[in-house]
Amino acid sequence: MLNKWPRPRIINFIAFLFVFLCLSGCKKPIESDCNADLDHNQLHTKASFPIGVAIKHFHLFNTPEYQNIVIKQFNQVTPSNELKPVNTQPYEGVFTFTSADQMVAFAENNNQQIHGHTLLWHNQIPFWMEHYQGSREDWIAMMKTHIQTVVGHYKGKIKAWDVINEGFLSNGTLRNSIWKQNIGPEYLE
Repeated sequence: MLNKWPRPRIINFIAFLFVFLCLSGCKKPIESDCNADLDHNQLHTKASFPIGVAIKHFHLFNTPEYQNIVIKQFNQVTPSNELKPVNTQPYEGVFTFTSADQMVAFAENNNQQIHGHTLLWHNQIPFWMEHYQGSREDWIAMMKTHIQTVVGHYKGKIKAWDVINEGFLSNGTLRNSIWKQNIGPEYLE
């Protein structure tokens, strides 16, 4: 079954499994020998490419064990939800970056690369965007404003972006998202 999974999902699954096992596998208090084990077995040092993990703001700043594993095991992080349109532009023209900025600062302070996820998606879009009224040209302008504002805010900090998340269905056809409906299939370009 694993050979049918796309390669990034396999890597994400392995990284998730590693974090889970690290959090649950050691029966000693995290301050004692578990920390020593983590120091000597850093996952990111075993590969010639970045080893990343999707992180959640709440856990990162409220669970020391979680934060410790993220710092010691990974050299790339992806904010799970904080860069999605519903969080970066909850109201038309109103951009909010507080939570994402905290995560980016955390990654920078720990010498980790940041992967931006995601600028456009068919889920987790704000109500105003989902019900936006306007011509095709208005939709293109709105999309460009959103992308350019978010990417511009993180210029020089975020090295790579998921610009369009899940733009295709599993059968290879273009998803009938609001972007396709209002701009056409060339929105991908």
